[in-house]
Amino acid sequence: MAAVSVTATVLNEFEDIDRLVTSLAQQTLVPAEIVIVDGGSTDGTWERLQAAQSKYPNLVPIRDESCSLQRSPGPIARGRNVAISAATSDVVACADAGCSYDPNWLERLDCADFERRSRVRSGRVLPRSGGPHAVGHRLRPVFSGSS
Repeated sequence: MAAVSVTATVLNEFEDIDRLVTSLAQQTLVPAEIVIVDGGSTDGTWERLQAAQSKYPNLVPIRDESCSLQRSPGPIARGRNVAISAATSDVVACADAGCSYDPNWLERLDCADFERRSRVRSGRVLPRSGGPHAVGHRLRPVFSGSS
């Protein structure tokens, strides 16, 4: 199976950042790296990301304040682009802040199939309590076709 980089963007996710990082780091298919772009958090999120590096050596936190509403009309998309540009694997999985991921999430994306046929895949997400997403909802590929 190919090496996979996981990326996410965050901004002021102090209450949820530890859960996000832990759920990504403890995947059954261990990511080659976890690249998280912080758009200039002011609530301690950045400091928690820096501290988490000692526990998770494959964590790559990047602080880029241009990935905020004050500096960009599309801060999440910009943050994703920064993270994807920094990723070193040929396969990149994008995660979302405010979520934690089922331990098999990355493995279930089926990277071998991803490399052959699909450009984008999505899998099971465990949202924070009270979130808008249904736990256990399985998403289908949003776009697939030959590369």
